[in-house]
Amino acid sequence: METIVGISANEKIKFWLKVFSGPLCFLVVKSLPLQGLASEGKFVLALYLWIIAWWVTQPLPWGVTSLLPLIVLPAAGLMKLGDISSLYGQKLLFFLVGVLLFGHAVQKHGLGKRIALYFLSLKWVGGSINRIMFAFLCSIAVLSAFIDDAATVALGIPIAMSIVDFIIATTKQARITTLKEQKLQAFAALGVLYAAEAGGIMTVAGIPHITTAISVMEKTVNQTVSFVEWSLTGIFLGIFSLIAYWFVLKLFFNPELKNIPDVNGYFQKEKAKLGRLKKGEINTLIVFVVMLALWIAPLFIKLDFIEIWFAPIMGAVLLYLLPADNEGKKGTLEAKDLQDGLPWNIIFLILCGSVMASATTEFGVIQWIQSMIPTNLNPAALPFLAGFTTAGVSNFISGVATVNIMGNILFPVAAKIGLDPQILVRILPATGMAIMLPWAGAATGTAFSTGKIRINDMIKCGFAASIIHIIAVTILSCVLVPLFY
Repeated sequence: METIVGISANEKIKFWLKVFSGPLCFLVVKSLPLQGLASEGKFVLALYLWIIAWWVTQPLPWGVTSLLPLIVLPAAGLMKLGDISSLYGQKLLFFLVGVLLFGHAVQKHGLGKRIALYFLSLKWVGGSINRIMFAFLCSIAVLSAFIDDAATVALGIPIAMSIVDFIIATTKQARITTLKEQKLQAFAALGVLYAAEAGGIMTVAGIPHITTAISVMEKTVNQTVSFVEWSLTGIFLGIFSLIAYWFVLKLFFNPELKNIPDVNGYFQKEKAKLGRLKKGEINTLIVFVVMLALWIAPLFIKLDFIEIWFAPIMGAVLLYLLPADNEGKKGTLEAKDLQDGLPWNIIFLILCGSVMASATTEFGVIQWIQSMIPTNLNPAALPFLAGFTTAGVSNFISGVATVNIMGNILFPVAAKIGLDPQILVRILPATGMAIMLPWAGAATGTAFSTGKIRINDMIKCGFAASIIHIIAVTILSCVLVPLFY
């Protein structure tokens, strides 16, 4: 949150303009003659726009803004505090906590670096810069399939920069002058970002956008997706996206030099420094196997309690139970990890979006919006409209918030015009991961903060990559969902 003590008059004005943006949106909507929408629905819609305004301008942290329904809805007499608070404590909360704690454990115990070096030290990689970078981006994508994209970027950037620094130092020592250093640095930094986004759509554990979309779809059209059902399409979407991103990066940031001497030896040495798997790494792998087994189990056994939301909860408990030392005094995760290792702002933003999804459905807002959609809207056009709109908006407000808003509006519309919502539930998360603007999210901000990317280069390359990604994801979703779902 911005402070208003010790800042200039202009900054104070900006702060208060941000503060008043929310109530102003609320009052404007409340004053509009929205035919067909009951007063309770108009109130909920106005509150939602107030929340969105504060998510965009951020006079308060996202997590604090996300508590507004707990204050405003009971005060208006629309819902009881207990009913609203129970929506915040739904299964989505525990899924997010479990997945993010697992990602934190991967970082904490160095398993992510080990996986990256495993890919880089493969013999086929050799001294080819193309193969080095592609192998590294593959490792980032694999990690991002099970770890939040922002956490994966934060993990991958230091490794990427150390690889680039080694390549630059080696070429200088060998008096090789054909290497375009700035292009290689930008390639590596943006490559980590793009690979994390591509890997993030492979499984439901990859990015919070996916669980947000699934949760909204459950509430609006009463459909859901299992881990396996998502992965059958998500893996194809992720692999194709990674390859497409690779060619875009090559087009914009080709480092020119193709081979460097003795690089494979460097990666082998770095891998050797890690030594054998430590107990914390082994425990994290065990938890990963347990979670994966629980996600796949419904294919083979029928147990009512095993659903997509269950596995991360079990994983989180195991991470605290399994000791990371021989004396059993130190767990794989400890109490401070729950406090310091989770992005609570994002968690509460997601939960608030889910709460508002319930409220807009209960008070008729979604039905009102649905009634205004033309019945002759072409079902073939809606996926492209969803993809391009979500991608555009997510560059200016939180991608998770964008997915939530678009899902609330478009899932019922899809059901109404005969388009399978399962297609949209793939498109919205995949296109809601902004990669064009440095301020679009934590992942893009982390990549840009390396100082290795010029802002105009990030925008131009991100724009081209986004267009290709949106078209590919939309077409593939329309083809793959009928095949696998």
